Formats: sequence, structure tokens, C-alpha cells
Amino acid sequence: MLPQSHSTIRLILVKVVLPMLILLLAGGIAFSIINTAPQPERHPKPRQPRLVDTVEINLTKQMLTIEAWGQVRPVHQITLRSQVNGKIIAVNSELVPGGRFTAQETILRLEPTDYALAVRQRQTDLEKARVALALEQGNQTVAKQEFELLGETIGEQEKALVLRLPQLSAMKADVDAATAALQSAKLALARTVIKAPFDATVLLHHVDLGTYVTTTSDLVTLAGTDEYWVELAVPIAQLRWITIPRTPDETGSAVKLFQETVWGKGKFRTGRVVRLLTDLEPDGRMARILVAIQDPLNLQEPHTTHEPRVLLGSYLRAEIQGKELDGLAKLDRRWIHDKDTLWLMNKDNALEIRSVTIAYRGQHEVFITEGLETGDRLVVTDISAPTDGMPLRLLNSRTDTPVTPHGT
Repeated sequence: MLPQSHSTIRLILVKVVLPMLILLLAGGIAFSIINTAPQPERHPKPRQPRLVDTVEINLTKQMLTIEAWGQVRPVHQITLRSQVNGKIIAVNSELVPGGRFTAQETILRLEPTDYALAVRQRQTDLEKARVALALEQGNQTVAKQEFELLGETIGEQEKALVLRLPQLSAMKADVDAATAALQSAKLALARTVIKAPFDATVLLHHVDLGTYVTTTSDLVTLAGTDEYWVELAVPIAQLRWITIPRTPDETGSAVKLFQETVWGKGKFRTGRVVRLLTDLEPDGRMARILVAIQDPLNLQEPHTTHEPRVLLGSYLRAEIQGKELDGLAKLDRRWIHDKDTLWLMNKDNALEIRSVTIAYRGQHEVFITEGLETGDRLVVTDISAPTDGMPLRLLNSRTDTPVTPHGT
């Protein structure tokens, strides 16, 4: 039995263990060959420079232009009421919406008969008072002569009674009262004629021919035509660039006003900043300033001016002339990137992403006060996935001041 067991063991060693040893030995040899084989050198793929266009920065003295929008409103707007009662007997043909009146031009007339009769009555009363005064003055002269003939010495109070001084004072007071009553009657008569207090246009009329009006009746709503205001909404931070007059002698910032959809391109009206309102706009929390436009309807020189007419309620775009600053760069707003950065091409022809300080942001341009120097090359080509140090290659270089192409 023993020889047969040894034979089985040898058979297992030959058929199982020996092949496994051979495989392990072969794997070790292969691993050693792979690890000890010479490795090829790896070289990073060179980055291809991006083709870009640049403009050269030129710091200059710039006049800031602040853009804003606002609505036209009247400087003077009133609703006239009658100061006396009566029926309207005459109406000016201009008493219609859009009609115009010059200062002191008659708008309408009330029935004057009752007031004319009151004037005649007061004139009669005044004449009576004057006659009574004249008679009393005559009586006083007689009393004075009689007192002097008597030659008696009496007290001042008794003397005043003897000389009829109280009666004379009463007659003078009656004359004064009658004179005042006459003036009041004449004033009431004059108030039957309703006149325009200033050059104005009619916004609304509330009465017509034959209407009976009282002192509480609205007659007509007028708006002055000599001057209009434009109420502009401006960010609070931009007020520092605007000249707002503090006294009547100061001159505010000049303003150009546009309404391209109505007036056409290139046409504008001019105005001046006259006032800063003391409260903020309720919706946008913006500051509000008033700009005055003189003769907005071109009524003072209608035959010589070609300026567009400004209508109440119009919504206008304004360009406010701000303060002049030195050492600014005026750039197209499209060239500003995230977090107020610019792309610059440095002296090594690599991309530099630089933060700058923006003094003012307009609709199409920005004004840079810090972060740029004269001679810096501004990259104006769009770059996808820009990174600091990215190699650049110049496509075309211009040496000029980079300004907005919108012509603002």
C-alpha cells in the first residue's frame, strides 16, 4: 500500500504544483521586464496663443455724462375759482383743452349788473357822507367862534364837546367807511372779469356759457407755458457728479433732453438742473432732480425756432453734463467683465485679468478712475474660459482712446 501512496503524491506535484510554479516564475519575469524597461519621455503639449485684438489705453480729462429718464410736468399749475357769484355771460374762444392765454387776458365774464348797481349805491353813500362832513365842519367853525366870544375857561373834555370835535370825528369815519365800501363794490365788479394770471395753456375747463358759478366753483385748470420741469430719477451715488444750485445765483449742470421716437434722432432740447428734491422716489429709491426747460412750446419765438416742442407728461431721456475729471479712461461698457475686471495683454503677451475702479456707469460707456495706466493694452476680443497667464497673440493693434461705438 505504501508504494502506491508515493506514486499519487508525485503525480499531483507534477500535474498541479509544477505548472503553478512555472506560471508564477513567468509572471515575475514579465513584471521585472516591464518595470525595468526604459520609459519614453513625456513633453507637455504647448499652449496655442489666442488671437486677440487690443486698443491702447490713453488716460485723459473727461466730462462725465450722466444718463437719466424722467417725465415732464408744469412749473405752475392752478385751478381758478370765481371770487364772486354770478352767471357766465361771455367765454373766450380759447377756453378749450389746449387753448392758450397770455398774462391778464380775459378768460370769461360774469353778469355785472348787480355789482354795477352796488357801485352806484356806494358812490351815493360816499357823497352823502362827504356832504354831512362838510356841514359838520361848518358847524364846528360856528361853535369855535361862539366859544371865543364867551371867553370862558373850561376843561379840555368840555372844550372838545363845545367845539363839536366828536361829531367831526364821526363824520370823517363815515366818509372813510363809505370810501371803503365803494372800493369793495368796485373790486367785486372787477372780479366779474376772470383773467389769466400768467401765460398759460388750458388743461381742463369746468364751466361754459350760461353756467351759474359761486366762490366754490372750479372754472378752469391752467398750466404755465413759460417754463416746464422734467423730474429725473438719478442713483444717489451719481449726485456727486451733478452741479445742483444752492442759491438763485448759482447755475446747475447743463442737460440735453431727447425723445427719439417722437422728435427723431439728433434732435434735442436743452435745460438746466435747478433743484434736488428732498425725498427719494418711492419705487426705485432713486434721488430726484428737477430740470427747467425755458419756452417749452416755442411760443415766444415761434417763427424763428426749429426746436421740438415739449409736451406735458412726455417721458424724456436726459444726458446730464457732469463734472470734469482728469486721468480717466472712457471705455465701452461691453469690455467690463465679472466683478469689474478688464482683460489686458501684458508685456509678456499673456492675459492679465485686472480689477479696476469704475467712477460712473452709463448706458453704453464706463469711466475708469483706478487700475489702468496710459499705454496698457486692453483686450477687446471675446475669449472663452480666460485664465491669468494665457498666452496671447496680437491680431491687430490700434493706438487710440477706446470709446463707445454708440456715439454717446
